[in-house]
Amino acid sequence: MSKVRPIIVLSPKIKNTIRNTILVVPLSTTAPKPICKYHLQVSLPGDILPKGLQRECWVKGDMIYALSLERLSMYHFDRDKISGKRAYYECRFLGQELHDIRKAVMHAVGIHLPEP
Repeated sequence: MSKVRPIIVLSPKIKNTIRNTILVVPLSTTAPKPICKYHLQVSLPGDILPKGLQRECWVKGDMIYALSLERLSMYHFDRDKISGKRAYYECRFLGQELHDIRKAVMHAVGIHLPEP
């Protein structure tokens, strides 16, 4: 994959540490062929999505990347009408959704998570 695309950050937040590299997994709007255990269809939350971002995506668990934070930029909406600042799109996957994403990535590297 060599274009600008949404990602899911896999690295946990670590307090009191300067970390410039994080692990990410890309999202794609194209369904994989064939669909394997390391692929997962997800639906991005939120009432409104930024231009160019589609709600239904596929986690490509076999395409893990280590990236510098300097290479990332967040999706943004138009400017906020009150403050004039950009409004950014950020969503979090929690609970079973997060478990399923991690499980897909672990299948790609040969590690299997027990069910919660």
